[in-house]
Amino acid sequence: MTAIGSFTQPETAALLLANWRTDTPALRSEIVLAMLDGRNRLLPLLQAIQNGVIPANQVPFARRAVLLRSTDAQVKELATKLFSDAAPGPRKEVVAKYQTALSMKGDADRGKKVFETVCAICHRSGDLGKDVGPNLATIRQWSPEQVLANILDPNREVAPNFVSYIVETKDGRTLDGIIADESAASVTLKRAEGVTETVLRRDIAQVLGSGLSLMPEGLENAITVEQMADLIAFLLPPE
Repeated sequence: MTAIGSFTQPETAALLLANWRTDTPALRSEIVLAMLDGRNRLLPLLQAIQNGVIPANQVPFARRAVLLRSTDAQVKELATKLFSDAAPGPRKEVVAKYQTALSMKGDADRGKKVFETVCAICHRSGDLGKDVGPNLATIRQWSPEQVLANILDPNREVAPNFVSYIVETKDGRTLDGIIADESAASVTLKRAEGVTETVLRRDIAQVLGSGLSLMPEGLENAITVEQMADLIAFLLPPE
């Protein structure tokens, strides 16, 4: 990928994207960066997103802003369609419904109980939870608005190493989780509750990236608006 990305010819875009569905997180990250680093590859990247080949959440927010300001009219137009605040999103109404949680005074102690019930199976905060998804100590500087949006719309932006993968084995098993480690000989999946499983590459029939976060959509069915306010108070304690 590094070698192909070092060339600037337009045809390199198709070579980079050729095996996206079966590429693992490390490769996907390299592919997206290579596509973003080539002026001739920006439009093919956006077209691949528009056609459903690549999830929009694989493009980092900081790089989206650059695309939105592009001097290339086609790139700017398509980026605006895909990434602007006006872009349609299936979770937008849910996030809007929970905005009232941001004006409530949440209770961190009650929020801790919400975290233990709903979030701790995959996330760690302090001494609580499992290290499957991102450690929530890393969001302490986020705004309440960011936390709310990422809880209710987990596929809004997903780092490549937290994308859910499906591994089908030659003996008929189907495993899912995030790829925690990979080598020339094996792939290690980490699943909910921190369970890991290593599969030898010689036993793998197919590896498929879903493009989606391991964190499911629909947490609004488990958390009320008031509980959301409490959860945010727990996750963002006053300094």
